Amino acid sequence: MTSKSGTNDFHGSLFEFLRNTDLDAKSFYATSTEKFNLNQFGGGIGGPIQKNKTFFFVDGEQKYERNGITFAGLLPTAAMREGDFSSDPWGNPIPAGTMVNL
Repeated sequence: MTSKSGTNDFHGSLFEFLRNTDLDAKSFYATSTEKFNLNQFGGGIGGPIQKNKTFFFVDGEQKYERNGITFAGLLPTAAMREGDFSSDPWGNPIPAGTMVNL
């Protein structure tokens, strides 16, 4: 069985999905809301090329995403910046010979 696919009328649709910083809550470790913008949009259109014989359909979609990154690391202390790694960033002494990954 074959059915007619297409129509002698033009039909189309448009859409957009929006998400942005103003509508979001901050994540667990963040002190403020991170920048996040998402725009996803597109549409489609279809119609006849030759009445009752040939039809077309075209669609497209585009996505733009921009986001910031939360920094949850540690900054070196003044002593560390001078080359003294005898204590960790919280001031706890590090035993001699211990390998530390900061």
